[in-house]
Amino acid sequence: MLRMCHCKTPDPNDIVRSPRSSLRLDRRLWVSPRLYRYLLKVGQQCVLQLFLVDGTKRAKVSSKTLSLLDIYSEVAYLQTMPKKKLSTAAYMRKRIEKGGERFWSPSDFSDHPPAAVTQALSRLASEGLIERVHRGVYYMPRQTIVGPSTFTASTLNPEVLTTSIFPAGTAAANVLGFSTQMPMRPEYATPANFSPKALEGAIVYKLRPDSWNDLETDEGALLSFLRDRGRTSDLSDAETVRKLVSIFKASPDKYKKLVRVSDDEPARVRAMLGAIGQENDVDKKLLDRLRRGLSAFSSYDFGRLGALRHAEDWQAQ
Repeated sequence: MLRMCHCKTPDPNDIVRSPRSSLRLDRRLWVSPRLYRYLLKVGQQCVLQLFLVDGTKRAKVSSKTLSLLDIYSEVAYLQTMPKKKLSTAAYMRKRIEKGGERFWSPSDFSDHPPAAVTQALSRLASEGLIERVHRGVYYMPRQTIVGPSTFTASTLNPEVLTTSIFPAGTAAANVLGFSTQMPMRPEYATPANFSPKALEGAIVYKLRPDSWNDLETDEGALLSFLRDRGRTSDLSDAETVRKLVSIFKASPDKYKKLVRVSDDEPARVRAMLGAIGQENDVDKKLLDRLRRGLSAFSSYDFGRLGALRHAEDWQAQ
């Protein structure tokens, strides 16, 4: 028969795996901890116990009740089984896979033995799960329709680098939304006179002006895009110009900042900024500053940005 009785939380040793076909005399079946917590919540501090006095009385318990109790006992048994502790390598693999696109270093696993962590990171890099960027620094890519992603200037951990870097070429167009292409060899620009070791294998344009050190990633990308005359855009000339003008119109402070650093840029960049500013009706003082940096006897190759409305006013070829 089925009865209720007051008792303490069951001892795991009393919990048995009991398929319905193996029920025997005086075998106890405990409900799952989840149901037990529910019973406590509603004020009934008890658990269900099933006692079969003899084999002939089993028929008095409904088959539905037996089935439910069997399920509860099975769940309770499994929940009380000791969990197998993951090895350092298995734990790291699971955490890295769940972490998505980011950089990893041994310091992220300080609660595990350093030697085991270093060995596990090296093994995961050999398997292709992560990519070694620099000594002690690894990159976990995300899967895209064209293959695994590559790290960009916007995702690089500042601790990895000793100098400022900015996307250039196709990478700059990608960051700004002019292109969806993912170059096989990412391109970067840096004010340094050397290529950072963390960018080994990438194309790096060195010796950008020191004023670039004060720029944000997208600001450096805009200057790189202007230097390239918009050649890396996947859009039509008209769409490229329209998008470029709208970027600066939405961020007047960004435009002012680039005007301030434009003294260190090629003259064609100042001319392009002037044509963009005139189309956005910016402060005349900013335009005068840009115009003073141009030679009255020179003309400038705007490339695809020659479609700017006021390009000729700014001495475009």
